[in-house]
Amino acid sequence: MLVDFPYPLYEGMAPVHVPDERLLGVWAPRVLQGVDETAEIHRGLAQPIAAPPLPDAVRGKQNVLILMDDGTRGTPTARLLPHVLAQLDTGGIPLRRIKILTAQGTHRRMNDAELRKKLGDYFGRVTVHQHDWKDASRLHHFGTLRDGTPVRANALLAEADFILGIGGIVPHRVKGYYSATMAVQTGGTIIMVSPNPEGVAGNHPNLLQIGYRKHAELVALVQSGQAEDLVGLAILADVAQIIDQARCMLVSPGISPAEAQKLGLIWEPDAQTALDKALADYGPQAKVAVLKHGGHILPLADRRALAALETTL
Repeated sequence: MLVDFPYPLYEGMAPVHVPDERLLGVWAPRVLQGVDETAEIHRGLAQPIAAPPLPDAVRGKQNVLILMDDGTRGTPTARLLPHVLAQLDTGGIPLRRIKILTAQGTHRRMNDAELRKKLGDYFGRVTVHQHDWKDASRLHHFGTLRDGTPVRANALLAEADFILGIGGIVPHRVKGYYSATMAVQTGGTIIMVSPNPEGVAGNHPNLLQIGYRKHAELVALVQSGQAEDLVGLAILADVAQIIDQARCMLVSPGISPAEAQKLGLIWEPDAQTALDKALADYGPQAKVAVLKHGGHILPLADRRALAALETTL
């Protein structure tokens, strides 16, 4: 079977041939056919779960804040937003009393091209604020948890009297590696194919500064107070747990072999080279599972079936 990569930014990444006798299966997000998207959106808005219809919920409110995920997520916000804004208008909330906050966590700010794609026809017509997790002046202290952990979030949340979110909730730890870890046998191999056009996350420089460490070492860094960027440490901890379970290969033109090695990954120039090496290491009984859109699926594996699974692409 020939597995190609017909995704944006994957242009130029060579396909890989998986021998049919080695192929365990191909898994991908389900695509529903014959769905009237507009009708489904209207149905969903008219029949909200455990909540009143949006026009009723916002009636009498003054300031509405819409949270929106960023360009790294596939939510078709530009197609959803007109319907949501129409519902708000029906409830007495005109566009001038609506703000949008990009809720990108620790990701970088979106540029105009990314915002235009995300907002569609409403780019430039609605007030947009971009969250900056490092700007303490724009964070509001909402209190503390029972264990004393402070809760801080963007100050716009405290200023609005109605907040709603438009965004996708997906299985998310370290994108495709997380999904593959749930499907690969302990001691097997995960081959990640990803363009990574912006390289290793520039918003978390400690990823390369600290690099791969055993999970216990990373916990010790946090407990000693030596780590400033705890989010970066959490990412490294996730990677450590994955690497401790399976060998991780990386095919990515955006990350250098030295950077991959620093992160505990084995860099390969293309998917075919990586797969051929893995199959040679495991012998003729090795099987291959293909997980498409790895960051958007959550495998449910029968652990007994995994006895035959030794390589995941």
